[in-house]
Amino acid sequence: MDWYSGRDPAVADRFSRIYVAKLNEVAASPHHWPLDPDGTRQILLGAFPYILVVREFRGVLEVVAVAHCSREPGYWRDRLSD
Repeated sequence: MDWYSGRDPAVADRFSRIYVAKLNEVAASPHHWPLDPDGTRQILLGAFPYILVVREFRGVLEVVAVAHCSREPGYWRDRLSD
């Protein structure tokens, strides 16, 4: 968000709206997206090159990462430890 804000506030606003909309979609229907072997679900954030990585953990929907698609895949997996 900060990166986009520093370059174009309108794009940052659009990113924020898409992010919140996807969070709401996931909260309403968390099983809609495929479950990965590591227990996460990955949701593409529209036209932005980011995925929202979520999991159900101890009965709560947890955002594990908002990961850039061109960064090393799975760099956030160390966050999955209990």
